[in-house]
Amino acid sequence: MRSNLRVIFSAFVFLLSYAVQTVPAACPPGWQGEYGWDESTPHPGGEVTMGWYYSISIGEEKGRCQASIEGDGFQMMRRILADVEGDENEIRLLYREMGPDAGFGSAGEPGELLFRLKREGQDIITHWEKMRPQLEQHEAPGIYFKPSRKESAETVTSPASSSRVSRFGFDGFLLGAFIDGQWVSNEDLQENERYHQHHIWGGEEGRVYRFAGLETDSAVVTADAMDHHEDDPDDKNRGPEFHTMSVQTGPDQSRGRGDTRLTIIGDFDAMPRKAEVLPPDNPIYREIVAAWLAERGLPGAEPKITQIIRVDLDGNGKDEVLIAAQNIVYPDDGAQAELFSFGQDTPLLTELRNPNGVDRLPRAGQYSILLLRKVENEQARNIPIAEFIATKDIPKDEDPLTSASTPWVHKIASIADLNGDGVMEILTAEAFFNGLWYRVYEMQGQNVRKILENGITGD
Repeated sequence: MRSNLRVIFSAFVFLLSYAVQTVPAACPPGWQGEYGWDESTPHPGGEVTMGWYYSISIGEEKGRCQASIEGDGFQMMRRILADVEGDENEIRLLYREMGPDAGFGSAGEPGELLFRLKREGQDIITHWEKMRPQLEQHEAPGIYFKPSRKESAETVTSPASSSRVSRFGFDGFLLGAFIDGQWVSNEDLQENERYHQHHIWGGEEGRVYRFAGLETDSAVVTADAMDHHEDDPDDKNRGPEFHTMSVQTGPDQSRGRGDTRLTIIGDFDAMPRKAEVLPPDNPIYREIVAAWLAERGLPGAEPKITQIIRVDLDGNGKDEVLIAAQNIVYPDDGAQAELFSFGQDTPLLTELRNPNGVDRLPRAGQYSILLLRKVENEQARNIPIAEFIATKDIPKDEDPLTSASTPWVHKIASIADLNGDGVMEILTAEAFFNGLWYRVYEMQGQNVRKILENGITGD
């Protein structure tokens, strides 16, 4: 009997030691949260700037500490899931697998070290291993990644919003959600089993907002996936399906594409502070736009401002100013007046598959910019949200579908708090010769980064 007990005890010790060795530990103290970094350089042709933005989201998932690594920019899209090991002073990010929507290929072998993050005082030093930056001057260890929010890196969102769930769309396009302190793409919301319980099945009650504020708080929301080339399913080069959102605001009152309203399924006021539209001929902001264009190679360019919007984005009592300016299309001129609009509560582009007037390839002197003017420490800064600037013509034989220089036209579509944390996000409409996209940007300290998008690309 004693012998049997000894065998059972030995087996228990073995199993316990095995469990301790194989179950990943919780996240090292002080590392949970979001981090960001970007790098950029002029295009070799000189007509545009090539840029790349990287983000790391560290948190616990099913008892293990993992990092979701994303990289977006010129001819690059990275989606990597990594395991996180280390202590409060240094962590190692080890490749596990490619993340959702990563396409084909691999970033390494499972367990391979991608890079290390080490704390030195208030700074975080990145030591690259398997994963490398785009630019050679950033390959040495240095201060690159920084916490993306004003809070400490221990928190991803404010406590009031960390458990809040919201789902939202604009102008018939489902944009995504905010769940468990994370932004979630429209694809993941509707297709990833992780978010199955938050999938929009239809019949959910939502709120509808015009640019000026709440329109109704009793809309019925449905989301679906639509193949916008279902008329020719054999054509594989016309783009993927996209997720739509339809809204019923009353009997026989259905709203979708063309009715530019923001719809949110959430239990909070998405517009806690109102935005003020200013006249676009304001001389102060014309000077700001002219100076910005001159710094980017277009001295003497006429500043054609389409929108100036003043709003307190982060609720600190100081207004920010959003500026949109472009000279690619002329909404007051002939046929283009029927296609393009820069007014509030109107679509930028009325015909999705026929954005007549946006050139396939740029002409020297063309531009379209969105700027955020923000005051910090009594100093005003102009922060680019999105921009296209052409300092020279591009050969006509270049393929616009693969060109980094394809002109984009930008518009501020809405401003709203999409996750209930009190900070308002910026929603833009961005058209090019082949379609229309809606994108969501959030303010992170002295930077603005794109977090969600959905759109349609035509023939």
